Amino acid sequence: MEQLTPEYILLFHNVNKAVEELEAAVDSLKVAQAQAEAAYLERTEPCR
Repeated sequence: MEQLTPEYILLFHNVNKAVEELEAAVDSLKVAQAQAEAAYLERTEPCR
């Protein structure tokens, strides 16, 4: 089996870190979208 070079390991680690950060950003944006939608509906729906 071929040995992985330090450069490849460094790159692989940083790509994985970036993917994790992007996934966290997507989760955060989904929460913000849900909150914005709820605030909009609360503001625009007629009182019952």
